[in-house]
Amino acid sequence: MSWSFRISLDRPYKSLLAVFVFWKTLLLLLAVFSPGPGYDTSTTLRLDRNATNAVGDGPFTASLRLVSTKLTRWDAIYFTEVASRDYIFEQEWAFGYGFTKLINFFANGERV
Repeated sequence: MSWSFRISLDRPYKSLLAVFVFWKTLLLLLAVFSPGPGYDTSTTLRLDRNATNAVGDGPFTASLRLVSTKLTRWDAIYFTEVASRDYIFEQEWAFGYGFTKLINFFANGERV
């Protein structure tokens, strides 16, 4: 079995998909195995507020919480907050109106 990675020009979609999956896997591994909570610890405040039963969590739930903490950053929280309750604070207008309405549409199934 050969572990070499080859890009084939006669199958461009398959090659593009392979490169995409490889790149996203590399980014995920980089995020998961990076030390510490990262530059932005505000997501831990938000996730701790939403945690219901952190004491009885098993290893799978703890791993899932670790991955979600490392992949969620402050901008994502702003987008979801604005999408759920609309714009209230001045700094929230830095995030596009259309994208927050799109999030609201898919999250609630409501009209934009």
